[in-house]
Amino acid sequence: MPAPAAREAGAARAQALLAAGDSAGALEAFAQAGRSLDLARLALAHGDSSRARDALYGLMARAPETDDAAAAVGVALDALRPRTPPERVALARAMKGHGGAADARVEVERALRQGDSSAATLVLAGELFAAAGRFRDAEGAYRSAAADPTLGALAIYRRARVLVRLGDAGAREALSGFAQAFPSDTAAPTALYMLGDMLADRGDWSGAARWFGDLIARYPADLRASLARFRLAAQALRDSLRDSAAALFQAEVAAAGPQRTTARFWLGRLMRLGGDTAQARITWLALVREDSIGYYGLRARREVDLPPLRIAAAPLPAPSPAVATWLGRLDTLLLAGLDTAAQAEVRAVLARAAQQDIDALLAWGDGLAARGFGPAAVRLGWQAALKSPNDSRVLRVIFPWPNRRAVEAEAAEFGVDPLLLVAIVRQESVFDAQALSPAGARGLAQLLPGTAALTARGLDVTFYPDWITVPDLNLHLGAAHLQELLQRFGGRVDAAAAAYNAGSVPVKRWLERPGADDPDEFVELIPYQETRGYVRAVLRNRELYRALYVTPTN
Repeated sequence: MPAPAAREAGAARAQALLAAGDSAGALEAFAQAGRSLDLARLALAHGDSSRARDALYGLMARAPETDDAAAAVGVALDALRPRTPPERVALARAMKGHGGAADARVEVERALRQGDSSAATLVLAGELFAAAGRFRDAEGAYRSAAADPTLGALAIYRRARVLVRLGDAGAREALSGFAQAFPSDTAAPTALYMLGDMLADRGDWSGAARWFGDLIARYPADLRASLARFRLAAQALRDSLRDSAAALFQAEVAAAGPQRTTARFWLGRLMRLGGDTAQARITWLALVREDSIGYYGLRARREVDLPPLRIAAAPLPAPSPAVATWLGRLDTLLLAGLDTAAQAEVRAVLARAAQQDIDALLAWGDGLAARGFGPAAVRLGWQAALKSPNDSRVLRVIFPWPNRRAVEAEAAEFGVDPLLLVAIVRQESVFDAQALSPAGARGLAQLLPGTAALTARGLDVTFYPDWITVPDLNLHLGAAHLQELLQRFGGRVDAAAAAYNAGSVPVKRWLERPGADDPDEFVELIPYQETRGYVRAVLRNRELYRALYVTPTN
């Protein structure tokens, strides 16, 4: 039996029993198959609201991030509204996981008013309050959960972060107290880094160096220690202390730190600054060889005046008869609106990927990307890379461009670089038109509903929230939003990319820091790990799309 059919066998048995009029048997079959949503719907249709309620809220409590939990939210609000605090919290978790943070907050507040004082609920409340900008309420929720033996450390740490956001004088004591009380907690290095960062932003580099130094000494291989080395090195360069900066970069390499490749790039800059252009070139050429398609390898190419990278990839293979038949079956399912069955077929292909040859993987990947299954296509591309790491065709599957004409048309309309736009789409959604982020961003360009509505209004384009995942409209609004960010930040691609990920407000603050006029320094000192990695990835993607898809001209 094919894998998708095997996984659906329990549900199929339940449907057969239902068709035969055996509702009781179907209920048990759905229960045995773990199909809680189907169980709840059937129980509700037959008047067993108690069983439906247990199944529905159990599903949302157990797996709030799943698609079934998202559907369960609608069923609950229509027919089985929450009554007890545990039900309200389960509903809130499912809402939060699917872009309904405001509604989730309402349910959690109701649970609190009904007497739920558990640490888990208080921590969830703190998270939702903080996301809504209600920092004082968040601080109170976390403070109330601080004594819990299981979640107390998390609550103490998050309270300290909220105090930082509030600019509260107690933030320093809260962070240092957490780092001292919970040295083995994974958040302890972050607490020390935040202490140094707070003082550095106030210009107190002596105090910042104390906390950064403590961080480096206690957690030398941690990412935050790496960031601390770079903050200290940047300040040393501003103070003309090149030897101190070089020592910090060398320490990063010696510690095999997470930014050792970055440190090597900066060591090359220091060598050139000190007049040793020959050694700088040797350092950068080594990066070009070792990190040829990575951010720093591509960045080093420019420093040594190498031409832009070009990758002459052979055409992707045509589908074999077996792959063509499978793709045809997938098309039939999609045309029939059987998206769940189509996704099951895709999962089955991914499960068999390790057993397939390179040409089958590439053909499958190309076909899936063209049909909107970008993330699955990229996974097949990485599987192909394991089998044939030097095959340049693999990169066309890992970095596909399935909707090139649409991207180029939208980029041309708004005067933005199509390579930058496709680089952002690749990083945001991997060409999945239905992509949904934890923050509620939707579609190919991952736009928040508010951003999409505001952008549409500025363009005088009719927009309804349900349209946000329509591919052409989403790309249109995404290109317009990117163009607005580029204008706002004077054409700086690095700042615009950072704002696309983190918003304009923090980027404006980062650009006010000393050294931010240097693009390299600006990127390295972005304090948000996700945003820093995002900017590097977008800039790398742009160069790889240029290398793969732009024909060089004389």
